[in-house]
Amino acid sequence: MEDLEEVHPKHEEEEEEVPDIIESDIELDEPDNEPPQKMGKPSIEVTEENCDASQEARIQAMEAISEGKYNEAIEHLTKAILLNPTSAIMYATRPTVYIKMKKPNAAVRDANAALEVVTHF
Repeated sequence: MEDLEEVHPKHEEEEEEVPDIIESDIELDEPDNEPPQKMGKPSIEVTEENCDASQEARIQAMEAISEGKYNEAIEHLTKAILLNPTSAIMYATRPTVYIKMKKPNAAVRDANAALEVVTHF
């Protein structure tokens, strides 16, 4: 037993150095944990009327975006999606607005929905 102690002498418990906490000036954005927007059902049959109305809502959304009215743009794009849930372009447009609003979680949800619509057809 003495031989083992010579080979591996017992060390007093060494205190681990705890690094100092470094404060940062970086401000983190608040997470966007809002409930998801309505998505529509890509399996429904879209009428020509709904397709036209969806395009009109998209045009209104683009105008709102150009004026910096992002909440209004989201409303128009949501309407466009509900009228034509088979249009991946509608789902792909709304995330760009969410990015401008600093809502990455919402943008990812819509981008995933756009991919689902594309792969559905």
